[in-house]
Amino acid sequence: MATGTTEKTLEAGLWELALGDKLIPAELLGDIKTKIALKSIEKETQAGKTKRRTNVVETAEAKFTLYLPNLDFLGQIFPEYYSSSTVGGGAVVFGGKNVKVAEMPVNMHQKGAETDENDVFFFKATVDVDFELSQTTKDEPSVEITLNAQPTDKGYVRIGTGDLTKKSVYDVATQQTKAKS
Repeated sequence: MATGTTEKTLEAGLWELALGDKLIPAELLGDIKTKIALKSIEKETQAGKTKRRTNVVETAEAKFTLYLPNLDFLGQIFPEYYSSSTVGGGAVVFGGKNVKVAEMPVNMHQKGAETDENDVFFFKATVDVDFELSQTTKDEPSVEITLNAQPTDKGYVRIGTGDLTKKSVYDVATQQTKAKS
C-alpha cells in the first residue's frame, strides 16, 4: 500500500521540460498534460460482466503547447530532421530518406523545486510528427507537441523521485538523476 507524504502541497506553478539534453524553459511552454492508461480486460460470464486492469500500458503520453522563439527552434524538438547551416540557423526537413526516429528521456520539473520528488519522467520517448504550426497575426508561432513514452526494462513513466534513498535532482546535461548537492 502506498504511504505518500502529505507534508507539503504541490501548488500550481511554472514547469520546465527536458527533452533529451535540451531544456525547454517555462517561458516557451503552454499547459502540459500527461496521460497514462493501463489496458483493461472485460469478460462476460454467467455471473455478469467483469472488468479488470492489466499491467499493460495502453497510453503513456504528454501533450504541450510550445511557443517558438523562432522556427529554427523546431530543430531541438525534431533533431533527427534538423540540419544546421554554416551561416546560422538551419532547416527541419520532413519526408527525407534514412531518418532514424530519435528516442530520448523526457523530464518535466516544476521550476524552482529543489528536488525531483514531483517530477514526471519518461524513460524513453519519441516526438510525434503530427502537428499544426500556428502562425497568426495576434499570437506567437506555436505548435502542439505530443510525446509518446516507449517501453523500457524500467517501465514507461516514473512519477516522483528518481532516487528512493536520498534527495535527488534530474541533471539535464547527463540525462540522469543525481544526488542533490
